[in-house]
Amino acid sequence: PPPVDPLAASHAQRERALVKALAGALWRCAEAAAEAKGARRVCAYLVLFPNRMALPTPRELGREASVAELEGYAQLEQAVAAKLGELQRADGAGVIAFAYSAALSAGGAEGVRAHMDATGLCSSTLLGAHGYCTQELVNLVATGKATSNVFDGDKELDEMVMRGMGRQAPVGLLSLFERYGHVVVGERLKSPECSVWITFMESHYTVVFAREQPPAHAPFDLWYYDMLAHQDYVIRLTVDPGRPAPARVEGELVPPLDDTLHTKWAGAHIDWNGVEKLL
Repeated sequence: PPPVDPLAASHAQRERALVKALAGALWRCAEAAAEAKGARRVCAYLVLFPNRMALPTPRELGREASVAELEGYAQLEQAVAAKLGELQRADGAGVIAFAYSAALSAGGAEGVRAHMDATGLCSSTLLGAHGYCTQELVNLVATGKATSNVFDGDKELDEMVMRGMGRQAPVGLLSLFERYGHVVVGERLKSPECSVWITFMESHYTVVFAREQPPAHAPFDLWYYDMLAHQDYVIRLTVDPGRPAPARVEGELVPPLDDTLHTKWAGAHIDWNGVEKLL
């Protein structure tokens, strides 16, 4: 069949893509767990909670959860498709269930911790202060491994091991905090297999994507979407690596998205194509 235009996909096509994305993420976790153990058998898990549990307590989670053990990607995808409605319930616990599914598929607590930093100073976690997800949880879902950092490879310092990306990531990540000099995102995340980038700016995650692999020197379009803001209009940005961005005037407000994109396409001209810039 011809490729689906992501900007003109039908409801059925969007749901099919979501099933593949969720199943693919869980399968990557399961493959990483099998690889770490040197096992041939790959097994993923799908966790679900009763519909009445909108905000379950930790004790209820363990007592009421149903866990499906799934061997083979086809079986996993079928299970996710069958339970997609439950995972999408606005009054349910689908996000929590998916996080549990990823952690179990990755080998449980032991398997998840195996890819986190080993500093001996403090324990890395999947949830941080105020219930926010950590970089480890983002990396677990995006790459299959709960690594603690976004740089390439591992770094050792005074017998401490700080773990980063071991290989090219399926989807990428760009961070505004690199613009501020707080982190360095490696090429394995900046140049992912698919032209999709998670973008982290200030308080939450959004996404940008291209229809095809962006060229190195010619203009190309990126589409931006902010799920938390319930964005209901198209934001298309044209990035021109061969044209320099205009000089900044002191005190001028610059969109955080521009600064974030410049961590990959340094100095490129970015055109918002008539849409009001997000400041």
